Amino acid sequence: MASGEKTKARDILNAIRTLKLIEHERRALAKLSGFGPVALRPFPDPVTGQYKDHLWHVLGDELKDLLTADE
Repeated sequence: MASGEKTKARDILNAIRTLKLIEHERRALAKLSGFGPVALRPFPDPVTGQYKDHLWHVLGDELKDLLTADE
């Protein structure tokens, strides 16, 4: 189980990579716990446009690279 928000965010990014591979292979993913308490952390503040810190910015950029605009 992930310890800390950034570790959880990294786990989520890895889960997205795994999901994309599974979908590419036309298989199904049985269960994903979701973002939970870190749901908004990988995104910049909507008012200031700033991330909480540099690592959240890195994780946010990684998330953007993993997903299409529709996703």
